[in-house]
Amino acid sequence: MAPMTLGYWDCRGLVQPIRYLLEHVGQEYDYKCYTFGNDIDTMFSSWYSQKPTIELDFPNLPYLIDGDIRLTETVAILHHLGRKFELVAQSDLDQRTQDMFDGILNDLASAGTTFYYPDRRSRQYPDDLEAAKNKFNEQYLGPKLEYMNRWMENKKFIFGETMHYNDFVMFERLDEHNAAFSGLIAQYSNLSRHHELMLVRHL
Repeated sequence: MAPMTLGYWDCRGLVQPIRYLLEHVGQEYDYKCYTFGNDIDTMFSSWYSQKPTIELDFPNLPYLIDGDIRLTETVAILHHLGRKFELVAQSDLDQRTQDMFDGILNDLASAGTTFYYPDRRSRQYPDDLEAAKNKFNEQYLGPKLEYMNRWMENKKFIFGETMHYNDFVMFERLDEHNAAFSGLIAQYSNLSRHHELMLVRHL
């Protein structure tokens, strides 16, 4: 397989599930890493100055170049790779589930962005950090994970016995939250089982 090119900031962020998938299928890729930095000058010199030169229809990060195919937007890249490596929905019923999980897991990522960046967190959770964490977990994260844990009952992967690109996305989103809420995943037996399976066998 000819190498692909994958571009993103120098952090896990939105790109990490894509990297997991590529590593899992053994696809070679060149990782073009851009410096996020703490100021606009750093970001400009690393990414924004190069953004118009990469020949993308809608320049953004992450981006994927796969031969003549040039894609931006995380879900579009995952859909492309899912089809290419047969890690995508195979029936109308599974397509509906796929669409649903695209949204659920995007919500988890967006919630993390809101909560883990202090300037954004303070707008919605003005309390001190520990009080804010408790409120975030009680009002949003805990209920969301309860639903997901229930879905994963008696399932090896999101779609049962068949691996799907969203299994990599779910692993990463839960891993992010678990880093902030120590022992979080262990509270949900089905999610914990999936997380361990992905970590040991597929990443």
